[in-house]
Amino acid sequence: MFWVVVALLYFVLAVVAPSILGLFVNRARPDFRTLSLSLRVVFVAIALICLAATSYVHVDSDEIAVFNKIYGTTSLPGEHIIPPTTPARAGARACRRMA
Repeated sequence: MFWVVVALLYFVLAVVAPSILGLFVNRARPDFRTLSLSLRVVFVAIALICLAATSYVHVDSDEIAVFNKIYGTTSLPGEHIIPPTTPARAGARACRRMA
């Protein structure tokens, strides 16, 4: 939830970027519009990275993870255990072979 709040903050900063930039740079500069657009692009990029951080989870081979689906539709019924893979069986192929 923290990263979603940070992303919303950066989206708000992207909206008010010209006002913020106007405090530090003279609005009469010929390249003020370019600077303002660049600042908006940077803020939106940071916001998207913060949102993407909510979807990435790394689990080491000696750890257990519990995933809760919080976006979109409801989860599938029942409990599912995904068996661990060996180095020879990594990725999508391992899931197909063990299923």
